[in-house]
Amino acid sequence: MPQTEYDEPVERQSTVINSPFSALDLDKATHVLQNTDTLARLGGLRFLIRLSHELFERHVLTDDYHYFQRATSTLRRALELTPDGHPCQPYLLCLLGTFLSAYSGDSSEPKVEDIESAVISLSRGVKLMWPGYPNEAFWLNELGNSLYARYKALGSPDDIQASVTAHRNAVALMPHATFANALGTSLLDLYNLYGDVEDLEESLTAFSNALEFNHDEPSIVLANLGNALHARFKRFKLSEDIETATSVHLRAVQLTQHGSPNFPYTLSCLGTSLHKRYGHTKNLEDQELAMSLHRHAFKLTPHGHPNKAKHYATLGVGLVRRFERTAQLDDIEQAVMLHRRAVEVTPYGHPDRPMHLSNFGNTLLLRFVRTGQLSDLEQAIAVQRCAVELTTDEHPDKSLWCINLGDSLSARFELTGQIEDLEQAVLAHRRAVEITPDGHGCKPRWVNSLGTSLFKRFEYRMGEDDATAASLVYRHALDLTHDGHPEQPSLLVNFGNFLHRRFWTTGDLKDLEMAISCHVRAVDSTPDGHPHKPVMLSGLCNAQRTMFERKGYIGDITAAVSSGQRAIDLCAEGYAHMPGHYNTPALCHLTRFRHTGHADGMGDLEKAVCLLEKAVALTPAGSPAQSTFLENLGRAQDSLFKHTGETQAGFDDVLKSYTDSTLSPFKSPYNRFESARRCVALLATYQNHASTESYLCACSHIISSLSELVWLGHSIQRRYIESSKVREIASTMVYSAISVGGLTLAVEWFEASRGFIWSQLSTLRAPIDELEERHPELAGPLHLVQQQLRLSAHYTFTPDVKTSFGGIDGMSISSEADRHRLHVIEYDNLLKKIRHCTGFEDFMRTKKLRALLPSLRYLNGPVVFINVDQHGCDALILHPDGTVASIELSNLSEERAIELCRLWTAYLRERKVRARGLGSLGDMDGTLNALYPVLECMWTCIVQPVLKSLNFASTKDGRLPHITWCPTGPLTQLPLHAAGVYHDPHGPRAFHFVVSSYTTSLSVLVDDNRNRVERPCSTPAALVVTQPDTPGYSPLPATVYEGTRLQQILASSGIESKILNDGDATLNAVRDAIHSYPWVHFACHGSQDVDDVTQSAFALYDGPLTLRDLMGTASDNAELAFLSACQTAVGDEKIPEESAHLAAGMLAVGFRGVVATMWSIMDADAPIVVEKFYTELLALRSAGVLAEGETGAAYALHEATKVLREKVGESNFMRWVPFVHFGV
Repeated sequence: MPQTEYDEPVERQSTVINSPFSALDLDKATHVLQNTDTLARLGGLRFLIRLSHELFERHVLTDDYHYFQRATSTLRRALELTPDGHPCQPYLLCLLGTFLSAYSGDSSEPKVEDIESAVISLSRGVKLMWPGYPNEAFWLNELGNSLYARYKALGSPDDIQASVTAHRNAVALMPHATFANALGTSLLDLYNLYGDVEDLEESLTAFSNALEFNHDEPSIVLANLGNALHARFKRFKLSEDIETATSVHLRAVQLTQHGSPNFPYTLSCLGTSLHKRYGHTKNLEDQELAMSLHRHAFKLTPHGHPNKAKHYATLGVGLVRRFERTAQLDDIEQAVMLHRRAVEVTPYGHPDRPMHLSNFGNTLLLRFVRTGQLSDLEQAIAVQRCAVELTTDEHPDKSLWCINLGDSLSARFELTGQIEDLEQAVLAHRRAVEITPDGHGCKPRWVNSLGTSLFKRFEYRMGEDDATAASLVYRHALDLTHDGHPEQPSLLVNFGNFLHRRFWTTGDLKDLEMAISCHVRAVDSTPDGHPHKPVMLSGLCNAQRTMFERKGYIGDITAAVSSGQRAIDLCAEGYAHMPGHYNTPALCHLTRFRHTGHADGMGDLEKAVCLLEKAVALTPAGSPAQSTFLENLGRAQDSLFKHTGETQAGFDDVLKSYTDSTLSPFKSPYNRFESARRCVALLATYQNHASTESYLCACSHIISSLSELVWLGHSIQRRYIESSKVREIASTMVYSAISVGGLTLAVEWFEASRGFIWSQLSTLRAPIDELEERHPELAGPLHLVQQQLRLSAHYTFTPDVKTSFGGIDGMSISSEADRHRLHVIEYDNLLKKIRHCTGFEDFMRTKKLRALLPSLRYLNGPVVFINVDQHGCDALILHPDGTVASIELSNLSEERAIELCRLWTAYLRERKVRARGLGSLGDMDGTLNALYPVLECMWTCIVQPVLKSLNFASTKDGRLPHITWCPTGPLTQLPLHAAGVYHDPHGPRAFHFVVSSYTTSLSVLVDDNRNRVERPCSTPAALVVTQPDTPGYSPLPATVYEGTRLQQILASSGIESKILNDGDATLNAVRDAIHSYPWVHFACHGSQDVDDVTQSAFALYDGPLTLRDLMGTASDNAELAFLSACQTAVGDEKIPEESAHLAAGMLAVGFRGVVATMWSIMDADAPIVVEKFYTELLALRSAGVLAEGETGAAYALHEATKVLREKVGESNFMRWVPFVHFGV
C-alpha cells in the first residue's frame, strides 16, 4: 500500500481549505474515498479535509442532510488513514466534533446521538493536544459548546460543570469575545442548577468581558447579560438589577437590525424584562409594552423556525401574567392556545418538549381554577405527567415538572376526593424536593408544595406522621426564605392553615396564635390586586373565628367577618375558589349568632344560610368541598330550625343537608363519619319529625363508614388504634337497632363493626373463582394486588434508613408504606369496578343476613352476640333457621361488665399466669373464693338469661346443646363457659347445660360451613410440633410425652402424622410441612404481641414462628389447630373487638376450628386434655353422630376439660378453665 503524504505542517492545516473546491465534482470526489491510491494521488489528507469542508458548507447553504452525512464520512475516512500519534489526529477529531455539534445545534430536531458523538470526538481531540497547539482555545470552546448542548438535552450536572471548565480554559488561553460569551452562558445555567451566587457573578463578569472584547454580535451578548441580571434580580430583588436588565435588553434591540434573525430573540428578552419589572413596580405600561414586544417577536418568527415554539411559549407566559392581574378569561384562553401550539410544533425527542408540555399543563390548571372545568384539569395532569416521564432526574428542570404535576394532582384531589391523586401528589412533590440541591433558588417553593400535600393528606387520613412531617417541612421552608422573598406569603398562608388545623387536634393555643400571625403577615405583604389575596384573607378569617370561639373576644369575630367579606370582594366572579370564600364568612356569621343570640336579630343567621346556599350551588355535585359546605349549611339550617318554631319543613332541610353531606363518595372518612353522627343525633332528638326507617338509615351510614376509618392502607398499629375508637359508637348503633326492633340489622351491624383487621386479611385470601370465570380482565389484576397486600397488610412500616430527607432534619419516609398505600388504593379501585358489574354488587362486602341463610342451617346450635353499651346491654340470639331474638340483660350494665373484667384480669396478673411451665399440681390448689362472685355474676347477669330464653335447662337426645358465644367489649376477657354458682356444690354451672364455643365473628362460622361442609369425617393428617427445651425458655418436658401419646392415638385410628420434636422443629421445617396437614398441633411456648398481633408467635427451636409466617403457609384445607401453649386466646383489652390473639389469627388464615388457652396452662395438664380430646374427637367422627358441617371439636374439648376438672378439682379454675374452642 503506497504511503499517504503527511508533509503538511500542523500550522498550515487550517489553510489547506482556502482554495475553493468548485473545480471538482463533489459526487465523483466522494466515490474515491475508499481508493487509497487515488486518495494519495489527489493529495491524501489535505484532499479529505478540503472535501469535508466543502461538503459541510454545501450542507449549510442547502440544508441538505446528505451533504452533512458525506462531510462526516469524509472526516471519518481521514481518521482511518491517520495513525495514532500523528499531529493531524487532534485536528481531525475536533473538526468532526465541531461538524456534529454544529449540525445538532442547527437542527430543529437535534439528535442526542450526534451530540454524544460530538462530545466524544472533541474530548479525544483536545486530550491529544500538546501545549501550544494551534487554535487550542477555539477547540476548547467547541468542546464547551458540545458539553453544554448535551447538558441541555440530557440534564447531567457533570456536563454543565465540564462545559464551564472548558470555556474557562478557552478564555484563559485567548480572551476572545465569543469564548467569554459562551462561558457566561454556561455559568448562568450552572447557577440556575445549584444557585451558587459566585457562578452568577462570574457569569455577569464574562458577559461584560465579551462586550469589552468587541463581540461580533453585541446584541446577543447584551441579551445574555440582561438574562443574567434577571437571575440576580430574582434572587435578591434589587431594583437596580431589573432596571439595568431592562436597559441592557433595550440596547440589544437597538443594536439589532430589523431583518436580523436575532431580532425576535432580543425583542422577546426585552419583553421578559418589562414583565419582570411590572411584577416589581406594578407599572401597567410595562406589562402592556411587554405584551406588544412578545407579539411582535412572535410575528417576526416564521413558521418552521426552531425558535417558533419558544416565542409561542413566551407570549403565552405574558398572557398568563396579565391574566393573574386582570382575571380576564380571554387572556387565559389565548395562553392555552399558544402553549398548546408550542407543544404541537416541538417534535418528539426535542429537549424543549417537556418544558412546553409543563407550561401547557400549568396554563390548563389556571383555566380550571378560573372556570372549574374538570376536562382542563384532566388534560393538565396528562401533559404534566408526560413532561416528568420524558425528563431524567439529572435534568435541571425535572424538579419543576414534578412540582407542577403534584400541584395539578392536588387540585384534582380537592375536586374529586380521589385519594390516589393525593398520594401521587405527595410522591411528586417529595421527588422534586429530593432532587433539588440545597441553595437552589426554587427550593422554598418546592418544600412549600410538599408541606401542602402532606397537610392535605393529614386532613384526609388524620395520620400523626403526616402532621409531624408537614410541620417539619413548613418550618424548613420558612428557614429558606426571608422577608420580601416572593414565596414567603404563600408559605405563611399554608403554614398558618396547617397550624390552625393542628390546633383542633392538639388544643394548643400557641398553634392558633402563630396561625393568625402567619396569616396577618401574608395579607399585609400582598397587594389587593394579587390573585392570591382572597385565599389569604379566607385563611385569616378562619383563624380569627376560631380564636373568638376559644376566647370569646368580640373583636376577633368582628375582624373575622371583615376578613371574609374582603375575600369575597376581591375575588372575581367565576373563580373556582369563590364557593370557599362564601363558606368562610358564613361560618363567622353563624358563630356570631350562636354566641351573641338575637343581638342582631336573625341577620347573622340568615346571612350564613344565604352564603352557604351560594357555596353549595356553585360547587360541583359530589365534590369534597360541596360535602363540607352541605354540612355547614346543615348546621346553619339547624340553628334556623330551632329559632323559627321547629317546623317540619325546617327539619327536612336540615336532614337533607346532613344526609347529602354524609353520602358524598369523596369526602374524608372522618368528615363523613362526623356528618353521619350529626344526622343520627338530629333524628334521635326530634323523633316526632322523623320515622324509624330514616333513623335506621342514618345509623347505617355510620356503620358503613367504620371500615373506612380502619383503612387497609394504614399500618397495622394504626388500624388497631382506629378500631379501638369506633367500639363505643358501634355498640350504640347496635343498641339503637335493637331498641326499635331492627334485630336483623342489629346482627348485621354487630358483624360489620368488629374484627376489621381479621376481616381484611381474610378477604385478601378469599377465592375469586366466579369473578375469574365471568370477568377475567378484572380478576387478573385483583389477584396480583391481593398477592402484594398479603405480604404487606400486616406490616409495621419503618422509615427508610435516613437521618433527614431533602435537607429537612428529622423528616423520614417509608418506601414500604408508600407502596402499600398505592396497592390498597389500586385494590379499592378494582373493587369499585367489580361492584359495578351485574351480579357482583356486594362483592367482598360484609354479607347481609339474608345472604347467609343457606349457610346458617349448618350451625350446630345458636350463636349468641352480646352487646355492651352505655345505654344498655343485650343478647342477640341467631338461630340456625335464620330467626333472631333479643334478650335484654337487665342486670348487666357497661360499668358492671368493666368491673367484672377488671376483677378477673387483676387476679390473672396477680397469679402471673402468662406462661406454660412445669409448676406443680399444688401450685394452684385452693378454693380461689375470690373468683366465686365474678363467676356467679357472669351466670346471673349473662349466661342464665340466655340459657333460660333458649330453654336449655335440660339435655336433648343424651347430648348437651351447643352454643357459640360472641361477646364484645370487656366481656371478651371473661370465660363465659365457666360461669356458675360455685359456692353452692349443687349450684348451676354453664357446662351442666351447654357445650360452649367462641367465635370472633359470624363470618368465621358461616363462610367455612358454606365452603367446606364436605365429608366432615374424612380421614385427616396431622402435624405435631413439640418443644421440650426451647433455647431461651423454661423447659417443657411433658411436651415429649404429649406428642408421643398423640401420635399413638392418631395411629390407632389410621391417621397419618408427623412429629417435629426439639431440634427438628425449626422454622423452615415447620413452614415446609404445615401446608400439607389439615390438623396442626403445637405443644410449646407461645407469646402474645399486643402491639402487632402478627408477631404473636410459637417459640420453635431456632426462632419464633409468627402469625405472619402462618398467613402464607396454612393449608387450603386447614381444619383443626390445637394450640397447647400459653396466651393463645389472650386478646388486648384496649381493642377487644379485634380478637387480637393467635386463636383468632389461626381462624383468619383458614382453620375451621381452634383449641386455645385464655391464660397459662400447667405443663402436666396439657397431655391429659390432649389425650382425652383426640380420643373423644376420633370416637365422635367414627360413630357417625356428627351433623353435616360439624367437626366435633367443641364436644371433644368439653369432655377433655371435664376429665381435667375432675382430676384437679372444680374450684381450681386456673387449671381447667383456660381451654376454649373457637370456630366450627
